Amino acid sequence: MFSLKNSSGRHRVGFTLLEMLIVLAILAILTPIIYSFAGRLTARQQLEEGSQNLAQALSDARSAARKSSRDSFVRVDFNTGKSVYRVRICQSVPTIPASGPSPAVPGILSAADCDSKSAWKDTDLPNSIQVFQLTPSAVNVATGAVDLTYSAPYSRTNLGDLRFQVRSKNYPDLVSNVNVLGVTGKVIKLDRL
Repeated sequence: MFSLKNSSGRHRVGFTLLEMLIVLAILAILTPIIYSFAGRLTARQQLEEGSQNLAQALSDARSAARKSSRDSFVRVDFNTGKSVYRVRICQSVPTIPASGPSPAVPGILSAADCDSKSAWKDTDLPNSIQVFQLTPSAVNVATGAVDLTYSAPYSRTNLGDLRFQVRSKNYPDLVSNVNVLGVTGKVIKLDRL
């Protein structure tokens, strides 16, 4: 900043052109750094949200099986056609036997029954993440999904131990793992952010 006296004896205060150019150069250098940091921070938050939603949906299905003493079916769908990963939950319903003139009402006894009755409760995960199944034998080749059953009342799973990996699409080094223990059905979320 400079100060000059003009002809009337008053001081004029202002910035020189050189000072302004230095400030602009510093801003030009810092802007991309701040922008990339903000993008990574946003990706980290979306990854956290996606892995938390996946873990919560699996835990909800496990809790439903334990509380209601009925099986819960979970489908982690990798092929939704929307580039969105979907977690679907459906609760088993026993068959209601015929009584008098009323015919028997078929129940929901498998994931296929959930399909035929449109009984799924869907949870979409953020489209900025990718979900990978790290237990290849668990993927249903026909549907491209993982069909998991929590068996009541102890919430064991039909597929044994499962490992899902949730990754950011823009930052592949941002990873979170969601594991399901087969014997207890417990869901464990491990972050490697």
